Amino acid sequence: RPLAAVYMIGLAVLFHSSFIDRSPNLGVANANLIGAAIQFLALPVLARKRGTLLDTLIFGTFLFAALCYSLRAALFLPQDVAVIETGQGFWSLYNLTFYLTTGLVSLMNAVLLLIAIGSDLIHRHYQAAETDILTGLPNRRAFERWIDAARDGETEYGAVIMIDLDHFKRVNDTCGHDTGDAVLGQAAGVLSQALGG
Repeated sequence: RPLAAVYMIGLAVLFHSSFIDRSPNLGVANANLIGAAIQFLALPVLARKRGTLLDTLIFGTFLFAALCYSLRAALFLPQDVAVIETGQGFWSLYNLTFYLTTGLVSLMNAVLLLIAIGSDLIHRHYQAAETDILTGLPNRRAFERWIDAARDGETEYGAVIMIDLDHFKRVNDTCGHDTGDAVLGQAAGVLSQALGG
């Protein structure tokens, strides 16, 4: 709803500044204020999700972008139309502010994107290294890491459960290994659902 309100107000101001009042300062300030409002609307959501350094960096980038849009609107809005149309110095100041802030925001977003992609790839490889492909359950490497963590006092585990599927060899021998793999996958799914994390 707030985003829809920003959209409708911005559209109304754009229509007014383009066809009724024909004021370029209001039109440009409106575009910047819409950008600032969209960024500011995202901040509460991002603030609640700041759990990692990457989340904090994303929050900071949105805050910086919102402030940049606000600064550009503040530079443009109070200007008289005659000053804007004749003042080369004003355009130089506005363009300098525009290009510097846009460049910084773009650079920050590019760096964040690279960090996010790298972090995601590391997480996926880490998960793949500790997960059995067939069952989706943690593998021996994960089990050993848990044992080491418990030994070092980082975490506590109360039990180790070993499960044997009755007559599983008969399933493989009579129905084939593909069916046996499917049975293992089904059993793993039942265990995961029953035991949770």
